[in-house]
Amino acid sequence: MNTSLILNKIRGDREYKEMLDSVLLMGKRGRVRSLLVSGLSEGADGYFRAALTEDLLSRKKNVLLLFPDDREAANASDFLNYCGIPSMKYPSKDFNFNNMTASHEFENERLAVLTRIAGYGDTSPFAVCAGVNAALQVTMPLGILDDATMVIGENDTVDLDELSGKLTNSGYKKVDLVEGAGQFTVRGGIIDVFAPTGNAYRIELFGDEIDRIGTFDVETQRFSEFCDEEIIIPPAREIVLSSEMRQELVNVVSSQIKRIKPDDDLLEMERVKKLLSQEKNDIENLGELNFADKYLPLIYKNGQSLLELFDGGVILSSPTELERRAGSAYTLLEQSITDMLEHRELSHMAGVSSGYMKEWSSITHRFGEMTTVITDTISRSYDGISIGGEFDMNTRHVTPYGGRRELFDEDVKGYIARGYSVITVCDTETERNAVTESLIDAGITSASGDKLEAAEMGCVTTLTGRVVG
Repeated sequence: MNTSLILNKIRGDREYKEMLDSVLLMGKRGRVRSLLVSGLSEGADGYFRAALTEDLLSRKKNVLLLFPDDREAANASDFLNYCGIPSMKYPSKDFNFNNMTASHEFENERLAVLTRIAGYGDTSPFAVCAGVNAALQVTMPLGILDDATMVIGENDTVDLDELSGKLTNSGYKKVDLVEGAGQFTVRGGIIDVFAPTGNAYRIELFGDEIDRIGTFDVETQRFSEFCDEEIIIPPAREIVLSSEMRQELVNVVSSQIKRIKPDDDLLEMERVKKLLSQEKNDIENLGELNFADKYLPLIYKNGQSLLELFDGGVILSSPTELERRAGSAYTLLEQSITDMLEHRELSHMAGVSSGYMKEWSSITHRFGEMTTVITDTISRSYDGISIGGEFDMNTRHVTPYGGRRELFDEDVKGYIARGYSVITVCDTETERNAVTESLIDAGITSASGDKLEAAEMGCVTTLTGRVVG
């Protein structure tokens, strides 16, 4: 679909031009303030965000788009990619406070974003779509990510034992055959590593020197392409532990076990002792710590969230709803922590809610430090966010016609008579052809917009594609 036709139409709107000028002026003066754009109906908001994101990226500014939940964020990311605007997803973490095996798919997506923020790999500006809970959850500090990231070039020498140990410490699991992200294997002088960024690397050694380095296909296990540049191997897990931190956790868990005193509920006492003893054993024996989230405030004492780590422009979707969703998530988190404390499963040293997730009210100052554009249906004020300029896009939500083509034709004629150019987006090519023919039969000039650079005045331009972003 020729989405640029719609994006350029939005860019031609006077309010959009003034809003973008204000954004660019802030960058030149170094004075940041939040701007509010209201009047965006369903469908128009997706294209507006796409136009603004592309404009900011073209000016070398990273863009973070915040939504009420992961589903909306994922849909928006897919829509940006559909419009030809590269976008990454940053899904929220389901805190795992128990020793339960969980999928690392979403963790890999978060690590890919953090790796870009840290400046590894592709250095071009990028867009990230995240739900508000994901953006407020504490994650790996960039300093620790930097320490755990390996950069290897074809002229480097490699110590197999040292590399294997660092991969293990960075969360990679040693296997016989690499089939998924977060795994590695060593076969003689060949090392296979599957990074969370989606790259499967193969390093072939001659002694301790690299003979060949590149990517391989995990399906066929065959070498596929040489890497002329250095390869980036970031950590495979968001939580990585140094030997000192492991010992500190052992001491904390041991102290918590000693605090458990015999009481009336002997079964509960034994359950908690068994749970904590197993955690201690896993920490001491370098086991996979599926419960590591439980000790996040201790592991990352000064942990930060995505919103604190990100540098660039921010597009907020309905801050009032963002605040409500974040508040609900924080309340549920506090309840989980309280339950663990009451059952003595968690030390008070780790039971600090802000060590897992930041409160919305404690983070809104960031919107006064980065270029921030707020989109909402109506103009309103927001707690903790100062608005420096307001713009009204004046878009309309059209009631579904329900197959009543005569009403559609009547509305189109009305828009054209008032000087509008009209773009109609259809689900399928068959539908687009039918609509075009119907408009022509009704005496309305209509044309396909697949190859047009701009919508023509007094004419209906028809496209095939998606409407809602």
